[in-house]
Parts: sequence; C-alpha cells; structure tokens
Amino acid sequence: RTLALFFAGMGTTHFAILEGISGTGKTSLPYAFGKFFKSRSPIVAVQPSWKDRSELIGYLNEFTKRFNETDFLRSVYAASYSDTINIIVLDEMNLARIEYYFADFLSIMEMPSMDEWIIEIVNTDLEGDPVLLDHGKFLIPKNVWFLGTANNDDSTFSITDKVYDRAMSMSLNKKTEVFEAEWDADSMYMDNDFFVQLFDDAKAKYSISEEALSKLAAIDKYKVQNFKISFGNRIMKQF
Repeated sequence: RTLALFFAGMGTTHFAILEGISGTGKTSLPYAFGKFFKSRSPIVAVQPSWKDRSELIGYLNEFTKRFNETDFLRSVYAASYSDTINIIVLDEMNLARIEYYFADFLSIMEMPSMDEWIIEIVNTDLEGDPVLLDHGKFLIPKNVWFLGTANNDDSTFSITDKVYDRAMSMSLNKKTEVFEAEWDADSMYMDNDFFVQLFDDAKAKYSISEEALSKLAAIDKYKVQNFKISFGNRIMKQF
C-alpha cells in the first residue's frame, strides 16, 4: 500500500513529502526507487541555518564574478541530460523553514504547466554561462521530482498549508522487518516519457467518479458554510 500511494502521488504532483518517526524508510524509499529504475536519487541534507534561496541554489560572488553552485542545483541541471526519472531528495526538509529557502520552487508550482517552471539563477548574462541558461534563467526538467523527508519533533518547524497545498504528503510511522534487496537481479530502466504515459493511461482508465466529485463538493460546501475554509483548486485537481 505504501508503494502504491507513493507512485500515485507521483502522478499528481512533482513534489512529495514523506513524514514520520525516524527509521521508517523515508530516505530509503526514494533511494530504493532510484536503484530499482537505474536512475539518480541524490540526497541533499537541509541545514537548520538555511534562510533563503542561495542556500539551495547558490550565489554569484560579485568580486570573482563566479557563481558558487550547490549540489542541489548541479543535480537539477544534470537531469536535463537524462531521459530517465530523477528524484532529488531534500533530507530533513523541515529543519529550516521550507517556505523561505524553497520559495522560488513553491512559486513556480503555481503554474499549471511545467513549461513555465522557470527559475532565475542570476539576473544577468555572464561569459561562460552553462548552455542551458537563457538570460540567467533555467527551465526545470520535466523528469525531476522533488521529495522532502520530515521528522516531526521539537527540533523541526511545522510544515505550513502553503507547502502542503503543492505537495503529496505521506506519513510513514511503522517499522518493518529489515531485508536485503538484489538490485542487479530486479532493476530495470524506465524512460521518463513512458513513466508519465503510464500515469496518463491510469488516469483515463480509473478516472474519479461523478459520485465521488459530488461528495467532495458537498464536503467543501459544508466546510465553507460552517468553518469558513475550503479545498484549494490544486487539491481538487489532485483528487
């Protein structure tokens, strides 16, 4: 069931959050996914000191005119040269305030199409810029999924509604028996376009029923009338 929910979530959004107690496989799951599909799942350790986008992307040194990029940015950029699935893991994502350092990415997720998922890396053209930068801007590859792990304890920040609104959230709070996987025997290559097509086929074959939609509409109406809160449009789209 956990694996089924994980895959289903990838079909709704390119941003997932795995929450729960330590040791339940939140980091191991995307790692195993990458091993199984012979793809990349780089792990970026979030630091408590992160306060803005420069911690995640990097910054331009005005004295040397050299951009100091991060492992995260290198991983996103490298995905452009790959045709397989790339999950980039932000480990212990809520050690810092997500809406601060991840703000640029939360903003582009407002866009209905990934063709508009453009991040500004620098605000000017520089000699020697990477070839995929267009006037200092970079288009996020469509074969990238962002996944954050989150422990809920006294050392972490609460995840805000703004973040949840854009993410698929799963709770992993059960430990299971330890086992060893034979990656070489079971792994397979998965083309990203084919992977996405499987989601499209599943959505068409198992579309949400009109009965379920009417029940959601009734719940939404009740919440608005009695509690003055409502589902966001993205939540309804993910349903």
